[in-house]
Amino acid sequence: TFDDGNGNVVTATQNVIVNNTNPPTLPVLADVTGECSATATAPSYFDSCTNQTITATTTDPLTYTTQGTFVITWTYTNGSIVQTDTQNVIVQDMTAPVFGIVISPITIECPQTPEFVAPEVSDNCGDVNLITDDLTIAGECNGSYSIIRTWIAIDVAGNIQTASQTINVIDTTPPTIDTPATTDTVIECGADNLATIQAWLDNNGGATATDTCSDVTWTNDFSGIGSGCSNTIQVTFTATDGCGNAIQTIGTFTIQDTTTPVAPSAPADLTGSCSGDVPAPVQLTATDNCAGEITVDPTDITMDGACPNSFTIIRTWTFTDACGNSSSVSQNIVIEDTTAPTFNEAIPADVLVKCNEIPEMPVLTATDNCGEANVISTEENIPGSCINRYQIVRTWTATDACGLQTIAQQTITVEDQDGPYIVPGFEFPAEVNATCSTIPVAPEPEFADLCSGDVNVDFTEIRIDIDETNYDIVWTWSTSDVCGNPASYSQTVHVSIVPVEIEPYSNERCNKAENDEINLEEVISDLPQGGTWEYNDTPGIAGNIFNPFGVPVGVYTISYTYIEEGDECPSKLNITLTINDECEPAGCTIDAATDVYNVLTPNNDGDNEYFHINNIDNTTCFPNNKVEIYNRWGVLVYETKQYDNNTRKFVGISEGRVTVDKSAELPTGTYFYIIEYSDTSGQTKSLSGYLYLTR
Repeated sequence: TFDDGNGNVVTATQNVIVNNTNPPTLPVLADVTGECSATATAPSYFDSCTNQTITATTTDPLTYTTQGTFVITWTYTNGSIVQTDTQNVIVQDMTAPVFGIVISPITIECPQTPEFVAPEVSDNCGDVNLITDDLTIAGECNGSYSIIRTWIAIDVAGNIQTASQTINVIDTTPPTIDTPATTDTVIECGADNLATIQAWLDNNGGATATDTCSDVTWTNDFSGIGSGCSNTIQVTFTATDGCGNAIQTIGTFTIQDTTTPVAPSAPADLTGSCSGDVPAPVQLTATDNCAGEITVDPTDITMDGACPNSFTIIRTWTFTDACGNSSSVSQNIVIEDTTAPTFNEAIPADVLVKCNEIPEMPVLTATDNCGEANVISTEENIPGSCINRYQIVRTWTATDACGLQTIAQQTITVEDQDGPYIVPGFEFPAEVNATCSTIPVAPEPEFADLCSGDVNVDFTEIRIDIDETNYDIVWTWSTSDVCGNPASYSQTVHVSIVPVEIEPYSNERCNKAENDEINLEEVISDLPQGGTWEYNDTPGIAGNIFNPFGVPVGVYTISYTYIEEGDECPSKLNITLTINDECEPAGCTIDAATDVYNVLTPNNDGDNEYFHINNIDNTTCFPNNKVEIYNRWGVLVYETKQYDNNTRKFVGISEGRVTVDKSAELPTGTYFYIIEYSDTSGQTKSLSGYLYLTR
């Protein structure tokens, strides 16, 4: 409808046609499966154009109970659109039959016959075909075997399940003795008895036996008639079936013998000197009327005399047959020892010796005609004029087993005529040289004597002045032993009085600098006063002041010699002054006397807490520096580069690399410093001196 606003209205119409001509996409149909049966459900889809659910229809069965694969054709009708699709229905039994309780293996005794009972079996889809299979396994013997029966269950789909049962047939029953072996057989001793015994054994002693499962085999434990004597021999007969089951019956027979063996003649009687002369028994042989071994038992009866090699032996041989019948013969042996022993070695001769040359007492041995001899040695000391002058009488006595003796002697005369000596390792030279500062401690030798441990020692010391700078010290040790033999030893120390040079002092000055003097008294302020100066023609000296201004370039040495109180050995300090003409800019100098604060008291009172060096932190004047501090033993306790009185400064704490523990507080004492630095021209200079630490 169109209206122009003035009352004029016009209408028009338009048709909108909605036509569903595009067929929908059908759903994907999955296979329908089952083991014994399967049932399909009609599929469907939702049509958004008609706003309705379209369900498929079919003329095929929906449920299948037969094994196999089946196809259902589905028809979808949506107005004028008709579509078809197929779906598989698969019936497939995958489960094997199931057996119920299967009987465990059982064992039965021969001669029983195995009887099997079939187990129950079922299947999820119906009937089961059950067949059997038997396997017979022979046992280890005739009466034993095993049968394994296997049941095979097959369902309609061909699924197979098996079960088996074993029945073991064993034979553990021994045979039955029907007739026992005889026990009243008597056999006379003689050569014919073996055949009679063998016939009895071959007949199993008259015993019989039977077995229900296998044949019977006979054995016996007969090992022979032994001695063939009058005794009863027991034989065990064993009846064994095919499986080793056995039963026994015992039979006996008796052999009679009452005649003694016929003995030979005895050996003739003997005499001898020693037990070693007794011979071993000879072998004698007797005869017997019956077969069997005849034992020979030679025995000795000894009648002791006065010693081990004096006795009489009655030797008897006894002959016994297998039945215990015996006879005997005897021999007499008489032993008597009358010979003394003899020494094997030569008897030592008499000698005269010093106390340290006394020979060891030799071990003498002796032999005897009848064996070993015992040697006893003794030693007797006969005193002389002193303890180490005497005689030694040595006696050796050899005794045999019968108390017969041989005696030997030696006399040793001992003389002591040597004085004491210095024990090795404590020797010392007769003369030594030393300065007044290196005089050694007097040796402490140990003395010994060749003959006794007691030594008398008298030590003396004397001084012999030679001149003003030399003297001798003579130490003397006068010794004697207990016999009064003397010996004297001495050492002379030649002493030179030479000053001891202490750690030198050095400094460097420019000969163009004014007011750069060095006060020499301040340099030695910590040393004893009143010593001697040696200026060695050093220019610039005025009293105790050294002024480098105008002094020629060079190195000058001034010496100060002094003596410590209570010491006669002088000490000497060398002061080395190096003069150059390369003056540094103002403020570019370090003076040991004025710029190095060599007193350190790190006790947190704010004063002298660290080792302060003026100008050391001026890198314009001194681009590089190094500070080292040593203790009195020369051990480095502090070392650093670029010392700056701030972050790098010595506060009495060890930072050494060896000997002294790092970070440990150093003890109060005198230390030595070395300062090395480079100036603006690149030259390396150094200062050194003492540093005093107190807490």
